[in-house]
Amino acid sequence: MKKILLIGTGGTIASAPTGEGLAPGLTTEELLRRIPRGGGYPVDGGTVSPPGGKMIMKLRNIRLAALLLALLLSVGCAGPAAAAPTAPQTPAAISRTPEAAPQTPAAASGPLHVSGAKLVNAAGEPVQLRGVSTHGLAWYPQYVNQACFNDLRNWGANVVRLAMYTAEYGGYCAGGDQAELKGLIRKGVQYAADAGLYAIVDWHILSDGDPNTHVEEAKAFFREMAADLAGYDNVLYEICNEPNGGGTWSRIKAYARQVIPVIREGDPDAVIIVGTPNWSQRVNEAAADPITGYDNIMYAFHFYAATHGANIRQLLVNALDAGLPVFVTEYGVCAADGNGAIDEAQAAQWIDTLDRYGVSYVAWNLSNKAETSALLKSSCSKTGGFTTDDLSPSGQWLYRTLSSRAGTGEAPGVAGFKDVKPSDWFASAVEYVTERGLMQGTGGGAFSPGGPVTRAQLVTILGRMSGADVDGGVPWYKKAMDWGVAQKITDGSDPGVGISREQFVTMLYRYAGRPAADLSALDRFPDASAIHDWPDFRAAMAWAIDTGVISGPGGGLDPRRTASRAEAAAMLRNFFTMPGPGGVSSGSGLTVSVTQVNGWEQNGVPVRQYSMTVTNSSNKPCESWAVELEFDGPITLSGSWNGVFTVNGSALRVASLDYNGALAPGASAGDVGFIVSGGAYLP
Repeated sequence: MKKILLIGTGGTIASAPTGEGLAPGLTTEELLRRIPRGGGYPVDGGTVSPPGGKMIMKLRNIRLAALLLALLLSVGCAGPAAAAPTAPQTPAAISRTPEAAPQTPAAASGPLHVSGAKLVNAAGEPVQLRGVSTHGLAWYPQYVNQACFNDLRNWGANVVRLAMYTAEYGGYCAGGDQAELKGLIRKGVQYAADAGLYAIVDWHILSDGDPNTHVEEAKAFFREMAADLAGYDNVLYEICNEPNGGGTWSRIKAYARQVIPVIREGDPDAVIIVGTPNWSQRVNEAAADPITGYDNIMYAFHFYAATHGANIRQLLVNALDAGLPVFVTEYGVCAADGNGAIDEAQAAQWIDTLDRYGVSYVAWNLSNKAETSALLKSSCSKTGGFTTDDLSPSGQWLYRTLSSRAGTGEAPGVAGFKDVKPSDWFASAVEYVTERGLMQGTGGGAFSPGGPVTRAQLVTILGRMSGADVDGGVPWYKKAMDWGVAQKITDGSDPGVGISREQFVTMLYRYAGRPAADLSALDRFPDASAIHDWPDFRAAMAWAIDTGVISGPGGGLDPRRTASRAEAAAMLRNFFTMPGPGGVSSGSGLTVSVTQVNGWEQNGVPVRQYSMTVTNSSNKPCESWAVELEFDGPITLSGSWNGVFTVNGSALRVASLDYNGALAPGASAGDVGFIVSGGAYLP
């Protein structure tokens, strides 16, 4: 069934067909006034009706549709009556012919369908949707608005998922306001259409496990929604989010065979996505026994990068290789519980796989909930008009990922560098140092992450950060090197030679004023003996380990290897976001509150999740902070967020990041959390 969207021009309809109350020269406003409320004019078995202030035409006769569209949009074919309007034109009122229409994602691709294992557009060309899922509509309805969806489009998204919980508190089948929830779905689809986005209507089962638990409610819901939304080209239906527990594949298929025909009654062509067992992961079972008898069926797959790795990814690849059409309707870069540390390395492998196969993917979740997976900071009260400062670390990762792929399917690079992909482990560090002018590219649009850093380059960076006049010498580094020698950061030798990791760290250590260092930190690394016994070197490396400036790649320090530009960016970012001048630490103006929020055992070892709030209780503002927490025994850190974390036996050091370090007197940094196994926290 073809659907044509006609947007009113505010002018006249030249040569509108007579009959049914329509006359030549009738304005679109007059036409809308004449359409019966809740109804429309019959047009060859279809209707003309004005949902959302627009006329949506669903016609069975394609030739008549084309003729009527040409008549409605023609200018000048009816003499004076077709004159262009003289009234001021708002963006929504500007006449748009098919040739002049802005190519938003949905406008460019049109109705979608499934061909083989691919999602394709009206022309049969493969389409990859990338976007964002709301959190539960009953809990976070405020993000269903036009400004917010426009933001998502501007990030590079081309789809939004409208997640409506079923069994949770306030859910559709758990006492929620069903009329209000359905209203949010309708509004969300319209907002998505106006933003040029596709919209997924998500029947979000979770604690109900087996989708058959509420099959009758699902049938009634989808019957109503499919009938109401059949006039939209941008709608997909997800009929069971995450079957689990008793939600076996045979049970899911039985459910799907009841719900699919209900949707087909109202919308014969829409894409329908069916969940798979074990929280939509066992797509292999669907590949072995797919649903037959219906077109345009896809299968859901979910993952969370910090929990699911190569084994789960191989299940997906096997299903794709078997020809199963898969849609990743939910994923995150943190752990499966929505918290824990972000695993950008695993996320990069997941996204590379999805891009290679052209699989669509939707990130969880659009909210300011105090959890890692939320895309907005919990302190952000906005519901639209977001800036990157409003985004959580997950949100910033997603913004980089979506914006870099918008319209091209491949990443042009972070900060404009063709050799820095959003999925690279050092991407955020490169963005940090280039935004602050600490480092620049090497020319030709490259950052050269694997290239060396010279002594002169690092001294110049430190000199600029100190406010010294280090530019304009002959050669270019002379003033910087003279400053570095005077500050006893360097001896001035070999300015153009690449420096090693231990040399880089030692220069940072000297710039920081040679703070006290615990040499026992070196005992954790088997290659610590390779550190030179030159002045400051061993103390500098121990200090860098404890403060999180450096980490041991592959379990070693590799101190004599030449530092790459990527490593330099990461060390500089870590250095300038740790407490330094203007920073405070525990016992010197900070009040720290630590609360255990969860606990369980894993292989007989206690595992605890903590939430921490840091308050500046001094009468002076601070630019950064650090605290040290003691436990009753040795600990292992398995997850962390919103801080730089370093473990030393039974002690955990937590330092601020660039976005939560600055605290006015009395201000707090919350949402800092971590998961440790072993010892318990000692207040």
